[in-house]
Amino acid sequence: MPATGKKERVVDQTIGLASGHTVGFADYGIPDATAVLWCHGGPGSRLDPAYLRREASEAGLRIIGIDRPGYGLSAPQPGRTIAGWVPEALAVADHLGIGQFAAVGTSTGGAFALALAALAPERVLGVVAWSSMTDGPGSLTSGAAVELYGRLGATVERFTIAGARHDVPRDAKPYVIDGDRYVNEWLGLELTKPAGFRFVELDETWPSKTIVGMERGSERVRVVASLQAPWEGDASRPDVISVGLDTWRIEVESPNPQALRAEVRHGLRLRDVGSP
Repeated sequence: MPATGKKERVVDQTIGLASGHTVGFADYGIPDATAVLWCHGGPGSRLDPAYLRREASEAGLRIIGIDRPGYGLSAPQPGRTIAGWVPEALAVADHLGIGQFAAVGTSTGGAFALALAALAPERVLGVVAWSSMTDGPGSLTSGAAVELYGRLGATVERFTIAGARHDVPRDAKPYVIDGDRYVNEWLGLELTKPAGFRFVELDETWPSKTIVGMERGSERVRVVASLQAPWEGDASRPDVISVGLDTWRIEVESPNPQALRAEVRHGLRLRDVGSP
């Protein structure tokens, strides 16, 4: 039971907008508590803050998770923009009778939380942009992001691309193949494939997961970074490498897995978050 003694509730529903679009949301908490609009990352949904609902209620907070277009219960909107989402979020707040609120954005959701503050400053109590980036590859020092920060009156001394690596070159590619090397400047990853192997799987969907796959005959190797459980690294496991908040795993199928794993690790270079 929350500190207020009032019963927590969960409302999961959709509303229809005058534009004809459908917006899905989930309302976690107490009706008259301080409202927090939760801007999920990509991929994500209105359900992301569910694990915080008990703690939020105990703290006197009401969290409303909103599906962005194409996620969960919200209808797709090809050609949508970050600023264009703000009226949808405000419509949800209006529907719930919420005047002022705080905004929290994780990952790509950070840009949407900041957009709320920039375009509806009279309604936003404060913003938390956690581990955030723009809604797609690029520099936060260009275009709409500069305009957005200018409207907020914020000073940006460092920008981030793909997480918290401030030293990524502005013209960085998601990855490049340079002879026997796989190089991903976004992740600070460089991998030289073992002799005789060829690259067969290159998945650049970070931050949710990144995969570099190789094969040689019946032997298979996958170097996987997954942020679903980034703090579960175990130094005693030879197949797991923890670097900063990233956890990399080396998966091998080979008659001699220990030797192959050691060869892969020898050719693997990982840079810590924020490192030069």
